[in-house]
Amino acid sequence: TPTPTPTPTPAPTPTPVQNTYTITATAGANGTISPSGTTTVNGGANQTFTITPTAGYDIASVTVDSSAVGASSPYTFSNVSANHTISASFGAVDTDGDGVPDVEEWGPQGNDPTYDGNGDGIPDYLQNSVASFHTFGNIGYITLYSPDGHPLQNVTAKQVPAGAPAGTELPYQFVSFAMNNVSPGSSTTAVIILPEGTSVNNYYKYGPTPDNPTPHWYSFMFDGQTGAVISGNIITLHFVDGLRGDDDLTANGQIVDQGGPAQTPIIGATPASLVFGGMTAVNTASSTQSVTVSNTGLAALAISAVTITGTNAGDFAVPVQTCLSQNVASSGTCTISVSFSPQAGGSESALLTISSDDPVTPTLNIPLSGTGIALQGSLSINGGAAATKTASVTLALSASGPNGVSQMCISNTSTCTAWRTFATTTNWTLTSGDGTKTVSAWFKDSSGNTSAPYSTSILLDRTAPTNGTVTATPGPGQITLSWSGFTDAGSGIGGYKVVYAHGYTPYSCSAGTIVPDYDGTSTTYTHTGLTNATYGYRVCAIDNAGNMSTGATASAKPLDPSTNPPVGSIQINGGTAWTKSTLVKLAVTASDETSQIQMCISTASTCTAWTALAATTNWMLTSGDGTKTVNVWFRDAWDNTTPTPYSASILLDTTAPTNGTVTATPGPGQITLSWSGFTDAGSGIEGYKVVYAEGYTPPSCSVGTATYTNGTTYLQTGLTNGTTYGYRVCAIDNAGNMSTGATASATPINN
Repeated sequence: TPTPTPTPTPAPTPTPVQNTYTITATAGANGTISPSGTTTVNGGANQTFTITPTAGYDIASVTVDSSAVGASSPYTFSNVSANHTISASFGAVDTDGDGVPDVEEWGPQGNDPTYDGNGDGIPDYLQNSVASFHTFGNIGYITLYSPDGHPLQNVTAKQVPAGAPAGTELPYQFVSFAMNNVSPGSSTTAVIILPEGTSVNNYYKYGPTPDNPTPHWYSFMFDGQTGAVISGNIITLHFVDGLRGDDDLTANGQIVDQGGPAQTPIIGATPASLVFGGMTAVNTASSTQSVTVSNTGLAALAISAVTITGTNAGDFAVPVQTCLSQNVASSGTCTISVSFSPQAGGSESALLTISSDDPVTPTLNIPLSGTGIALQGSLSINGGAAATKTASVTLALSASGPNGVSQMCISNTSTCTAWRTFATTTNWTLTSGDGTKTVSAWFKDSSGNTSAPYSTSILLDRTAPTNGTVTATPGPGQITLSWSGFTDAGSGIGGYKVVYAHGYTPYSCSAGTIVPDYDGTSTTYTHTGLTNATYGYRVCAIDNAGNMSTGATASAKPLDPSTNPPVGSIQINGGTAWTKSTLVKLAVTASDETSQIQMCISTASTCTAWTALAATTNWMLTSGDGTKTVNVWFRDAWDNTTPTPYSASILLDTTAPTNGTVTATPGPGQITLSWSGFTDAGSGIEGYKVVYAEGYTPPSCSVGTATYTNGTTYLQTGLTNGTTYGYRVCAIDNAGNMSTGATASATPINN
């Protein structure tokens, strides 16, 4: 059977190829795209779009078929095979990074790239320390710059925050900015140049301050350290990093500011006070005086209240005023009239208080004063003393009035009928019994007018205070007293009297000696400079009326202020080594922390005969030649005694030297003496005395003509030949003893 031939499958019909497509191109503000609108493109072809920003702007983004493809130009669609869309948006360029676009800094019209608002010769858009821009709402065009060249950042024109102070107008709204690269904690300035012809008189900020970290409104005028200085249309803002005006309140090298120039009213008044001169009779109105209220500010002044306040507000009135019925324009004035009607005699005062919307001085006070005439007086007891211990007192009175003063009436009660002739002083007896006593006085003039009563009080206190206790605490050379528990139920304790005695306790505060340097009110006292003895004390309380308690007592003996004994020295006969007399002179010195030093002198190893320290004293050595030692001990007021004596020694030598022999050898007109054999077993030979006479030998060394020598030879010249000369040589020891002498004689010869 033949195989059937298969039926062939028909070929698919090809899809027709689309020959053209559309690309829709759009551009946002401040730039163009070319070609724009709808462009027809052949399938498989390429299509390029050129995106161009307006001067001062950059391409912000390019979007193709709803997907961002960057921010560059041109953009090309390759091998187009579908419909597409392309759009471009543009953003302003901020070349200097201060937050203000370049075109905004190109002058008020935005078309001058050379605009130089601060006049430094450099276009503002090229300097990050300068920004020129329109204020919020395009009210004006201003320049902000840093004279120190600090970079500005986030410069923004803002709307004024809500709640601006009443009466304050901010014509250019707010400006906020940050100023960087400031030395942390240092001072700097920023300058705002307003349009020509602008007048402002304040600068207001809304933000925190060091004393109030919650944002609030405050006037930022220069206070000597920070704040605004306004000169015409130029505002110089003084900042200290971290202080008032720097909104971040941190010394971090950045100033943050938010504020704006303001126009405010400024209230003033002329005169600054009203004095109703002379005297005005009580309950009689004076003529009126006027106060002119002025507004020297730049905004209208609204006065909300005119009142009189103060001590004597009821004595003054405002019969006429024009200030509440109008707003006082800049440079305008209004008038307030005031009258004075004293309700009592004497000086009266009050304040005319004007309340307004002046943000700096919302309340202006004008002092008012005047004097009313009335019968007036005064009364005092015992010169104004607060208390007395006797019911018999002295009153001092004074009074004056338009018609003089003729009588007075004095009473211990609230009424009085016993009128008598006026006197400035009088004796008076208070009612009996301790307590507060009130005395009143009335005065009457020659016309019979009577004053109101003048009263004063004094406390009658005839009871002495109750004693407390006293403690005496000894210390080195001092005693500290402290006392407590003294009370007085009447006039109260006013002070204390402290007395003392040496060796006993005073029997009253009228005995003994008052302690020195006590202030009279303290409850402690330290008595210094004391010696080694017991001291007795009595402390008496004195109340404010003068009553004195019997006193409380205590006694104590001071402690030794030092354990160190005195130090000193002793010297015999000025420090010589020998003496021929048992009677010598001692020189003694000693010093100590106290001024009371005793000495005890002895030739023995102990001593009991203490005497007051003397710089010099005579002393008798023990008999018998030899070395003699004298000891001295010292003792201070606290019995501190030198443990070992200070000593000095001297050689007592009362024996004259032993004589030797003398040889006299004659020569022409001279004789030579030589001697030997003189000895001294004590202080030793110190020298020799040689005496001579013509025709005989001197019987002692106290006779004849003398000479002294330390040697053992002597040549005498100028003698007469043939004349006999007699000589005596006496040895003198170091103690001053002299021997009887040895003799010789000779006759000079002529060779």
